[in-house]
Amino acid sequence: MTRHFFPIFILGICLANNIQAQVKTRTEDKNWTAQSAELANTLEADYIIRVGDIDNLGFGWPEGFDPFCSRSTEVHSYPWEAKKEDAAGFDRILMSSKFNPNASLTCGNDGYSAAYDPKLSKPVTYQLPTKILKDADIQNAYLQIFLDDFQSPTFCSKFRVTINGSRFAEAEKLLSFLDQTGPVGKLVTIPIPEEFYKGFKEKPVMSLYIDDVNGSGDGFAIDFIRLLVNRKRDNTCKGTIIGRVLDKETEQPIANATVFLADKSSVTTNAEGQFRITGVPTGYEIVSASYAGYNDGAAG
Repeated sequence: MTRHFFPIFILGICLANNIQAQVKTRTEDKNWTAQSAELANTLEADYIIRVGDIDNLGFGWPEGFDPFCSRSTEVHSYPWEAKKEDAAGFDRILMSSKFNPNASLTCGNDGYSAAYDPKLSKPVTYQLPTKILKDADIQNAYLQIFLDDFQSPTFCSKFRVTINGSRFAEAEKLLSFLDQTGPVGKLVTIPIPEEFYKGFKEKPVMSLYIDDVNGSGDGFAIDFIRLLVNRKRDNTCKGTIIGRVLDKETEQPIANATVFLADKSSVTTNAEGQFRITGVPTGYEIVSASYAGYNDGAAG
């Protein structure tokens, strides 16, 4: 009989603090007031393509805050008015394209939904220019999105994410776990599968679309989006993930289970089902576990 993992209990994620750890991101993407950027041969990645300015939805950053380091922001006020200079779909409250403000929703509405504007709150297709990648030798690619107030577990939203019209399942899985009560913002970093690479080289733009297909009352916001090609781990902010793998029915620890990340790096649990993964480039990670006779488990 196949058994099930209890959802992995993440005890914590913290920035590594030993002398060899990289606790700041080395990047040339420094003109944060610009609505877009295209950079090549940088310390952080061979190519960085960004849309949206980097300003925490217009609220600004605390002194010394590194938005690329995946720390959550402090709670901010809402609602707020979108600025004319901000690109469409950024720095404003967004709702599902199917949202009906007069509907009675089983899972309720979050505070953002009260600020619904039928013109400004609809999801848009984000366009990232990719001509710079025409001759690139793509070894890896990551999508980074600075997300705010996504709360699928609470408000029953189900986000559909597409790249160039094709489903991006890894991003959808991540968003299904995310519960940003606050509201607070956080950078997520998602590995992009190789089947998308050809499109990056052949198409002049990469189109990205994010929408809740359930029409829920889960309002959200996006500060900026970046595509990193040939990301350099040594120059990214890193953290440590600590957790346990348990049997769903008995809640007993599973020893010698394999715990792995989206980039296929893995560790094995000890006799208490505990694991520790160090040197993880920060970003919101999906942590999965497998063991003979069990269905795989995952947590974000």
